[in-house]
Amino acid sequence: MTRFRLAVFLLSLAIVAFLVLAVSERWRAVPIPSTPSEASSTLTALPEISPTPFLNDTQNITYVGAAVCAECHAEAYESYLRTAHSHAFGNLDPSKEPPDGTFRDAKSGRSYRVYRRSGQFRHRESIRTDDGQEIVLSDFPVRYVIGSGRFSRSYLVESDGFLLESPITWYAARQQWAISPGYDQFNPGFERSSQIRCIRCHVGRAEAVDGSPHRVRILSNAIDCERCHGPGSLHVQRWEQQTATLTTVDPTIVHPGRLSRERNEDICAQCHLHSAATVDVRGRGLASFRPGLALAEFCIHYGSKKSNKPMQVVGHVEQMRLSRCYQASKTLTCTTCHDPHQKPKPALRLAYYRSKCLGCHTEDSCGIERPQRLLKNEHDDCIACHMPTVPTEIPHFAFTHHRIAIHTSRRPAKEIGGISSLVSLGRTSHLPQVEQDRCLGLAYAQAADDQRASATFRVYVERARKLLEDVRRRGIRDAQVDAALAKLYWQRDPRKTIALSKSALEYENLPPDARVSALFTLGSTLFEMGNTDRAIRVLEKLVRLRRYSIAWFVLSRCYERAGNSPKALAAARKAVEISPQNPQFHRHLADLYRASGKSQEAEFQSRRAAALSASSSRVH
Repeated sequence: MTRFRLAVFLLSLAIVAFLVLAVSERWRAVPIPSTPSEASSTLTALPEISPTPFLNDTQNITYVGAAVCAECHAEAYESYLRTAHSHAFGNLDPSKEPPDGTFRDAKSGRSYRVYRRSGQFRHRESIRTDDGQEIVLSDFPVRYVIGSGRFSRSYLVESDGFLLESPITWYAARQQWAISPGYDQFNPGFERSSQIRCIRCHVGRAEAVDGSPHRVRILSNAIDCERCHGPGSLHVQRWEQQTATLTTVDPTIVHPGRLSRERNEDICAQCHLHSAATVDVRGRGLASFRPGLALAEFCIHYGSKKSNKPMQVVGHVEQMRLSRCYQASKTLTCTTCHDPHQKPKPALRLAYYRSKCLGCHTEDSCGIERPQRLLKNEHDDCIACHMPTVPTEIPHFAFTHHRIAIHTSRRPAKEIGGISSLVSLGRTSHLPQVEQDRCLGLAYAQAADDQRASATFRVYVERARKLLEDVRRRGIRDAQVDAALAKLYWQRDPRKTIALSKSALEYENLPPDARVSALFTLGSTLFEMGNTDRAIRVLEKLVRLRRYSIAWFVLSRCYERAGNSPKALAAARKAVEISPQNPQFHRHLADLYRASGKSQEAEFQSRRAAALSASSSRVH
């Protein structure tokens, strides 16, 4: 494969095509200083973290686990076990999973099977050739289950220490297996590694392993006591001394009910305010956030300025804050209606939530007379009209809309008038202007990744580039900025790509996601420029941090160019293992086998490539 054909191949893959289509003839490259001394150093220090009345919000207080909490708070713990949060993530028990089944994804042409064997619960992916032969692409035992099962059950498998998302999900409403959320748009099979930033919203605690965002150590299954109350070691120590007395406020553990409304909501917003982009404040991030602190001092959430976007599964806090009820009240918040320690019994659910509405409103507040309301809903359910169950951006899902309003059955009018801007969904005024611009630039770069097929993509890319170049000239020296700019320049300006990638990798506390991004842009660019030895060193680091088929493919090409046939074959086999549905990888492996004199293996891979290509052409 020539260098030109390799570049075309890399550009064609959606996984890494973040900014390849982005730059028009209006792109004007701005020189990037290689050292801080070449920039005007106007950088203002970040403000200190705002204090709280609690003592367990610092990094040196350790976690003790929910079992320790249960020793003194048995009743609260038992009721918590009946909530959805307690079942958000867990080890898989085959006896508790839905029945075996099969289905076919018409869009990708692949078939899926869920079955049990030798005590394992397994997920299989395959295709059928023109002559009816089944080709098994992947077959994994399931490691973890995500979700309480009320709406769905999704799954994680494990390979080489990486947690991978399964393309198979159980949908409770339909009582059947189907393709996982998002896979109906682009189906990577079992190639999608689960990142720590996603897993954190389903567990009590998790941490990156060896600086990789894709190698994750689960420290506490499900969303437990300390996720909302903060680490408990100081609290346990106080009460073990047997000298403590019950006071109005125990400063050793966070009591969410005694926080301001904003900081109370921030505990929920860790996971329920996810939007178009979530950006870490420089030198901080969600991993450093503790209950009681201000979330905006650790990360900033951004959403579209347009307000009639579809319901989002994790956008509950944003929807609530758009409600007139919320804006007219000083006390309405998440926990007004949701008790994190227990959920109402099914028979009492309607009355429970209706009583929350009647805590502020009266029967006469409704603009519809009661007889008419009863014709529409026999239970006179406020929620049914003012917080209806609506479709979400994820197929097969319908959740309660958390914007309390007068909803109609009509779809929102089609939006016209150009491309929306990103705006912060929380306060940013506490940050210096250069930090605000940095966060907004990173948000545009992040949000562009979801807009590759639209005109919004090019606009967001240009906004990101201008903002990030500008904050760098103003003195920002930050790994995430450098890694993002390297990605913006990737396949456009090799010199800047290499300089920025190397700069990002020199930071001591480089965030895991920025590290893998910088390693890929650097390694692939070095390969394209013919610097094989350096590319090998970089890509070997990358594949230890990310299960990435393209990285293994490029690494195989590097080894081939360097004359190391055994390593070239091993890397090519790894690319095929990770992305078995990709015919290009099978062709490359066939070429290597053929060059090594292994004609039988080469023929097998050639036939596999042909079958996969035929399958792809049938469904496209």
